[in-house]
Amino acid sequence: MNFNTSFSIEFDAIDNKHKELFNRVNKLLYALEKEKDTMEILRALDSVEHYANNNFDEEMTQTKYNCSELKMCHRKLNMEIRKLRYSFENPEEFHHYLRL
Repeated sequence: MNFNTSFSIEFDAIDNKHKELFNRVNKLLYALEKEKDTMEILRALDSVEHYANNNFDEEMTQTKYNCSELKMCHRKLNMEIRKLRYSFENPEEFHHYLRL
């Protein structure tokens, strides 16, 4: 998945963070699709999770500029990351997650 203008909020600092997040998610997807070893997948997942949790200080900007839709998307992303981690750490759930 590539970052494109449909994802832009026309605020460079935030758009650049989103581009980096897309890069990290793409690395995770690649690791999953190529069935890389567990450690490589976990490293990619850690990278996405760490970046999402530590580099989205624009939550304050969202509140300041009333960007509730973006804030909701970030919450959904964090929830999906947690679900994927749980599924990956519980193999019987992981295969179910991949089918969704």
